[in-house]
Amino acid sequence: MIEIRPFHVSETASARRLLHDAVRIGAAEFYSQEERRAWSASPTPEPEWRDRVADHITLMAYEVLPELDVLAGFGTIRRDGYIDFLFVAPDKRRTGLAGQIYDGLLDALPDPKPETLTVRASLYARPFLERRGWQVTGDASEERNGQTLQTFHMARPYSRDA
Repeated sequence: MIEIRPFHVSETASARRLLHDAVRIGAAEFYSQEERRAWSASPTPEPEWRDRVADHITLMAYEVLPELDVLAGFGTIRRDGYIDFLFVAPDKRRTGLAGQIYDGLLDALPDPKPETLTVRASLYARPFLERRGWQVTGDASEERNGQTLQTFHMARPYSRDA
């Protein structure tokens, strides 16, 4: 069973480790090893990372097991509708978990809702978002640690229906 709940600052390191694994393992079919190393050089959160995640609406998805809960994914959205993070553990890819987190983020946006949702999407996230009505609005490729990472600015009108 999956349980989605609000983020607590004590989960900062776990969330950063999950992001690292999602990038290094989950995105392997979309980005080279060098690109993935540049994207996530370390599983250790930078000092400002906790504040960035804590300042957003952040939801954590846990697989609830008899002996412990295991972090399976997380997502963040700013109040202006910008999705900053949406990651699932490599073994939770293609299970519908990203969609559950995404839906939870949209539900968690306070009123008044933003007119437009925006994101800088990876090659891996782009098809997921396009299935939900997002459109590419421009190139967002960036230089990181000597590698150019291909990403896309995407947007869609706010609607809880997709």
